Amino acid sequence: MIKKNTKDENEKICSFCRKKENEVEKLFSQNEESDVFICNECATITFRVLVANRMIHSLNIGHSENKKDSGVVEFKIQDFTPADIKKKLDEVIIGQDHAKRLLSVAVYNHKKRIEYNKLQTKEIEISKSNILIIGPTGSGKTLIANTIAKILNVPYASCDATSITETGYVGDDADVAIQRLLQDAHGDPIKAEHGIVCIDEVDKIAKKSDAMSGTRDVSGEGVQQALLKILEGTKVYVSPNNTKRGLHAETMPVDTQSILFVCCGAFPELKHIINKRRNLSSIGFDAKIKNNKENLSDALKHIEPEDLIEYGFIPEFVSRLHIICVLDELDEKLLVRILTEPKNAIIKQYIKLFELDNRKLVFTEDALFYIAELARKRKSGARALRSIIENLLYDEMFEVSDNATTELTIDKKYIENKFSKYNNITNQEKNSNK
Repeated sequence: MIKKNTKDENEKICSFCRKKENEVEKLFSQNEESDVFICNECATITFRVLVANRMIHSLNIGHSENKKDSGVVEFKIQDFTPADIKKKLDEVIIGQDHAKRLLSVAVYNHKKRIEYNKLQTKEIEISKSNILIIGPTGSGKTLIANTIAKILNVPYASCDATSITETGYVGDDADVAIQRLLQDAHGDPIKAEHGIVCIDEVDKIAKKSDAMSGTRDVSGEGVQQALLKILEGTKVYVSPNNTKRGLHAETMPVDTQSILFVCCGAFPELKHIINKRRNLSSIGFDAKIKNNKENLSDALKHIEPEDLIEYGFIPEFVSRLHIICVLDELDEKLLVRILTEPKNAIIKQYIKLFELDNRKLVFTEDALFYIAELARKRKSGARALRSIIENLLYDEMFEVSDNATTELTIDKKYIENKFSKYNNITNQEKNSNK
């Protein structure tokens, strides 16, 4: 029951807890003429009650109908299959067929698990399976996680593991990803609990070597320890706003039990650990002949959990990453396909930019393979493609006028001349600075 103020008109009192204006942080009213007030403390309690009721309603909705005589609720899966998920991934991700099949099944099972666990009557409880994606830089690890979230139409958040530190030290806390997920869900904890969190650069939080054991490892093993409960499933109290938790910060609980975590990393030194375990060494009379042609992706296909532990991960952390997915290294053929085939391929984007100026842009086949070769030399995967094309075309994009070339054909010779001219100018600038 709401009580109106009956005391002095100048004295404002919360109509719920009867605290005076000087006893609370702030009083709210509908308008200046209203004599009904609510303090910030009562408003917070009311908000949390509404959220809790919404959570209960969401869990119960739809489960009171279609019940069988046995008491088990009829279960209906979404109208897509693992093949449908892979088909969607094919539109964005070029190559990586084995990885896409593996992830499609994992995501399909994750979606089934969420729908099944909503049921009030369940025969068993299905646990989630977090994913570890390993692959060279620029092979599409975070792009896959982002694309999966779009396919499932669920909230998505990404964070860099290198920015996370142990609680109490300078840097982000381990729950920063959950806070970003809640923001992407527009403050709805129910939606957030069905979302996907991508933790990138996870290989950077491996334990430091024994030589560093004298200092506290707040960005290595300390971060792994902080992530354990979140990966497994716990309630995290985070602010729906972009603020850290504090004495007066508004927080709400988010249960991470149903959140799918996708950890990504390049793990460049893991190849040597795997080959050592497989005894692929050229030292000694009994050693096997080392295959120098075996690249990182080939070695990673033989990965075992003990390899990750030797790399610097604690066993508890490794045991919470149930599915290990390895991406192939991008060769010239795959890079050319990445340039041209996806719906939003880089070449298609620049052709459209030229069309908007009533100009035509054409790339020859030898030009595409030469661009792919340049990208491979930079060792940054598909990320290098856009910067190469941007540097290649910026002069032509600057010349937007009636006298500009209406059709531009890019071949290998054009690229060689353009970059040799650019390198000469750069060298002259360096010499003049000396």
